[in-house]
Amino acid sequence: TDDMKIMHDEILGPVIAVVPFRKREDVLRMVRSKPKPLALYIYAKDRAEIEYYLRHTTSGSTVVNHNMIQSGTNPHLPFGGINGSGLGRVGGHRGFLEFSNARSVVEETKAADGLTPLPPFDTKTRNMMAGVLGRSTIVPAPIIAAIEAVLKLRAAFK
Repeated sequence: TDDMKIMHDEILGPVIAVVPFRKREDVLRMVRSKPKPLALYIYAKDRAEIEYYLRHTTSGSTVVNHNMIQSGTNPHLPFGGINGSGLGRVGGHRGFLEFSNARSVVEETKAADGLTPLPPFDTKTRNMMAGVLGRSTIVPAPIIAAIEAVLKLRAAFK
């Protein structure tokens, strides 16, 4: 029952709490009344029921019709909790990404990415733009002027 200690402590051993229910909304109400679980186990044959619980719950990981497969022993699955059950993921490549300090640095210069030309446009860039616009000839000057004006305006508000 809900007044038992096992229903309020994180279970880290070979123990399982079994709680009967009549409606699936009762399950959601109980799960949502507790801190976010490290793991959520769904045992069901009906695919619609499985999808219902997957859509309406959150947890560090979820296992359907199995136990322990996500317990941090599988190097291909990230393991970890959310909120009170922990933050982040450990294990395998995902753990490496979590504990790394990736940093993106973007510096806008003329053709910084090699793909985004900035005005003023040279003949090669104008011809490339013509190809993008589906023309085999040079893009008309008014279109180039309009594109350049928009890009200059954008740069002025950065």
